[in-house]
Amino acid sequence: FACAIKKLGVNLYAGVALVWLLFLGVHLLFHRTVTGMTLCTDHLWQFWPAFGVGMLLREGALERINVHPLLAMGLFLSMAVIADWCGLIFDGHAVILYMFNVAFGIAVALFFFILFGFASTKLGYRFCGGGYINKCKDVVNAIGTHTLEIYVLHYFLITFVPMQWLCGWMLGHHPALLEFIFSPILAVLTALICVVAAKWMYKCRLGFLFGK
Repeated sequence: FACAIKKLGVNLYAGVALVWLLFLGVHLLFHRTVTGMTLCTDHLWQFWPAFGVGMLLREGALERINVHPLLAMGLFLSMAVIADWCGLIFDGHAVILYMFNVAFGIAVALFFFILFGFASTKLGYRFCGGGYINKCKDVVNAIGTHTLEIYVLHYFLITFVPMQWLCGWMLGHHPALLEFIFSPILAVLTALICVVAAKWMYKCRLGFLFGK
């Protein structure tokens, strides 16, 4: 679909939106059917927004955002607040709630993406001698270049994490704040452990498990 949008010369923003509507229609058509389960149509409409945002950033949106980074951060932060507020209102509607959850996640991710880029550009090596920024970039690069390995291994890894206990503990102590803090930390740690495990698997000639 991404190639079709580019080949047909469709406006990129309109193309991304139309494909998402198509996936949403397919989801509603085949939801909880053998066809839907086999083709994973329940997930296409959920994952496409993040993929579409990546396309838009690569095809010029990032340059336009970087012209006014502070304005963009304010916009995305406002989007996150609105999406979170709307999610509370439509709590009983699964599809609508998920849409706002996706919007919230993308807005927060873009906010931090621009924030870190802005801090790196403006502060550079003046910030802790550049060591902290370089380490952050190394972590991001390690995760970004091993997404396949993380995708394959993370499910097996999180089975050892006491999710039920952690969830119960957070529910009793400011759940929204704690989730905002703990979820990113757990996600990064899980990804890094998967990267380390994958490197050892490649050394043991087990790369074929990743299709390589």
